Amino acid sequence: MTVVRSRQIPRRLSLACLSMLIVGCANPAPYVQTRPSVQGGTTTRHQGTRAISHYPSRTVANRPVHRLNAITAALAALIGLASCAPELAPRPTASVATGTPSAAGTDRRSGTQPLVSPGGDAVGSMELRRGSADSITVSITIDDSGSPHPWGIVDQPTCAMPPPNHDSPYQFADIEEGRRIEEIEAGPFLSFPGDLVVLVLSAQASSVYGCARLGPPTALKVSGSPSATCSDDLEAGPSAPPGRIAFARDVLSDSEIFVMNEDGSDVRRLTTSLGLDIKPTWSPDGSHIAFRSQRDGNDEIYLMNRDGSCQRDLTDDPTDDRSPAWGPDGRSIAFDHFFNDSFQDVAIIDARTSQVRRVTSSSGEYPTWSPDGRRLAFASARDGDYDIFAIDADGGNEVRLTSSPGYDMYPAWSPDGEWILYENGVNGFDPTMEVHMMRPDGRDDRKVTSNKVNDRFPAWSSTGRLAWSRAGVIVVADSPDAGPVEVGQGQFPSWWP
Repeated sequence: MTVVRSRQIPRRLSLACLSMLIVGCANPAPYVQTRPSVQGGTTTRHQGTRAISHYPSRTVANRPVHRLNAITAALAALIGLASCAPELAPRPTASVATGTPSAAGTDRRSGTQPLVSPGGDAVGSMELRRGSADSITVSITIDDSGSPHPWGIVDQPTCAMPPPNHDSPYQFADIEEGRRIEEIEAGPFLSFPGDLVVLVLSAQASSVYGCARLGPPTALKVSGSPSATCSDDLEAGPSAPPGRIAFARDVLSDSEIFVMNEDGSDVRRLTTSLGLDIKPTWSPDGSHIAFRSQRDGNDEIYLMNRDGSCQRDLTDDPTDDRSPAWGPDGRSIAFDHFFNDSFQDVAIIDARTSQVRRVTSSSGEYPTWSPDGRRLAFASARDGDYDIFAIDADGGNEVRLTSSPGYDMYPAWSPDGEWILYENGVNGFDPTMEVHMMRPDGRDDRKVTSNKVNDRFPAWSSTGRLAWSRAGVIVVADSPDAGPVEVGQGQFPSWWP
């Protein structure tokens, strides 16, 4: 979701318990990830909008952060008003772990463990406590209460620093005043394949402060998706019923893909993996959904059947791939891909062959197709501020559509080809983002929304109805001039047909 990676952004981000909060008091905003660099400093990647959803408990992508969290390849600014001033149980006394891997069959994904420094000293403790059938409370206490410490749960067997540009399964807000509480979903955590470790970094995020090994999974993975015979070929299957909306919603420190009817009824969860699953997009026939996932340690474009079965990695490469948009021909999926370490550009991948071709060359993201499949609109911050551009699908005839000094992002082409919706704000952190619409040549720009709450991620249905996210709640409207109706919590709505 971003464009520029810069080493000039300071590590600290004083946004304590700011506007990125849960339903009723939350407004999604962009986030910045800071990754440890090979030179020992930090590389900051602007990630555009990682506002995932607003759920009654907490939201993974928008917790308050007092500094740029740098524990893994991609540590996000996260929210959670309830966790701004957590109270933790006193740290129990425990023997110092030796640092050796856990024995086979030992359940280390529950109970209390000491946090051990690289030198073998106890520097704190970590407790995993089953809160309910569906959740686990993670309580952590460290001896250093004077500095914030980045931390997270990393998918690796050792207590070493994580590799550069790696997105870990759990990326939390910093430990402040020596204490922190988080709540995670039990099933995906207990069944996550491979070894996990809790890593607490130094205040400078340059070394490991303390570590606890959680070992291999202790439960079989339970999938919420129906069983199916799967193939790598993109075969047409049963279409979704008319009037279905796919969207992302927070589920206890994670984000998953759901579908529902356009009135908010019949909500069904499609993904259950650790790592963010966001930005769904329907195939034109309604039989498949493409989406962005971090389940493999970096951003990839995944495909699945409309019922959540047969999930597979389409892009499957070590660089980040984001923001899929399924084309009218049923095979072409536009997305943004990091072709170098500084910028991401719009590309098109064939959903059957996985062949990729580049479309833009000066940065681009969040592509959307014209209904005839000939043009793409997209956002770019190539000149500093985000603006909306349009380009032929073969890379020709690129034009700028907006040139405001603010933040223009997330275009969506109308089904008749006459309008483009997009979100606009002062900047990416603006808590009062509005939805605009304009002609495909940039003329006749006007507001669709005008209020003091965040209106983001607009989408059209094939019949000209609208959906977008208002402060973490999906709303639908019969037309740009009609009043919106709330239908359910979530973000990144995608409407079929």
